[in-house]
Amino acid sequence: MQFIELMATISGLLCVYFGIRQNILTWLFGLIQVVIYTYIFYEAALYSDVGLHVFYIFMQLYGYYSWTKKDENNQTLQPGLIGRWVYLWIILVVGSSFVLGSFMSTYTAASMAFPDAFTTTSSILAQFLMIRKKVESWIFWIVVNLYAIIIYASKGLLISSGLYFVFLIMAIIGLIEWNRAFLQKQKTYGAKEI
Repeated sequence: MQFIELMATISGLLCVYFGIRQNILTWLFGLIQVVIYTYIFYEAALYSDVGLHVFYIFMQLYGYYSWTKKDENNQTLQPGLIGRWVYLWIILVVGSSFVLGSFMSTYTAASMAFPDAFTTTSSILAQFLMIRKKVESWIFWIVVNLYAIIIYASKGLLISSGLYFVFLIMAIIGLIEWNRAFLQKQKTYGAKEI
């Protein structure tokens, strides 16, 4: 199982690396990672995580489609901002986290139900925003990674906590790089909030 986990970890790191670079390979390595983790979580009887990763499989395919689709000007998707809509997304994440956390704490023996629910709902939103190439997706990933570091460390999962520390650094780099690309696009072509 350790070799499989190592492959998932390497795929995850490559996924984030290529995401920072806005390279389509992000979706290939993301797909490899979530398929492997689906198997790992199934073997560990972590069925909620299995369901989440099955959902992520479809998100990887949708991400590939979105990043390869061209608009009427024969251009692929470029980094943009969600602007003031970020507040609506934050409210949605907090509300969804409360609902999921309440459910998990009431009906399961989930450990750290509310922080875990927050990382789950935030991850789904961050993934969707990344698919749409929104600069703010990296802010959500930064928050998710911070929470994951704390959750995994408190559970004694120090290797996973260390991995999410690397993801945190990569997310900060991603935010800087995508913001730079957005500002360059804005300077060159002009841009608007979406």
